[in-house]
Amino acid sequence: NISSNKSKGGFSSESSLLSIIPWSVCAIQYLLVIFWMCLLLTVSFLLLDVIVTVL
Repeated sequence: NISSNKSKGGFSSESSLLSIIPWSVCAIQYLLVIFWMCLLLTVSFLLLDVIVTVL
């Protein structure tokens, strides 16, 4: 019983590490999405400025 408990503890620690990795990946993906949204917004504003100046 003791040996099985030890193996379970090892698996739980490994699973916690594995659970942290996807969370960081999701956070990076969210940051990338926010970055691209900001980039698209700035580009659209620049295009609007150019269109207004041309008109």
